[in-house]
Amino acid sequence: MAYFEVLVPKFFNNGEPVSQGAFDALEEYLARKYEGYTRLDTSGAWISPLRGFKRDVSFTYRVYVKKVNRKMVEGIAKVVKKFWKQDNVMFVINGRNYFV
Repeated sequence: MAYFEVLVPKFFNNGEPVSQGAFDALEEYLARKYEGYTRLDTSGAWISPLRGFKRDVSFTYRVYVKKVNRKMVEGIAKVVKKFWKQDNVMFVINGRNYFV
């Protein structure tokens, strides 16, 4: 069994909260496409080249699948990056970190 994770921020870069409807749509997609997911509360910090020291609170969506490939997960991360208006989105495939 393989897994992937996508870290999805709870707030836009300007500090405004992301609407519950956006999370509902993502969660329905993951549940229908992959027959389920696990959502974890996540917090962390990093140094952004554009914004300096940043803290964030996110949901980490973990999905278990028979096979996983980077292109599949990168597509989900790109949607999050666009609609959540993020500079970068981190995703994980079997313990290895990637960014879009």
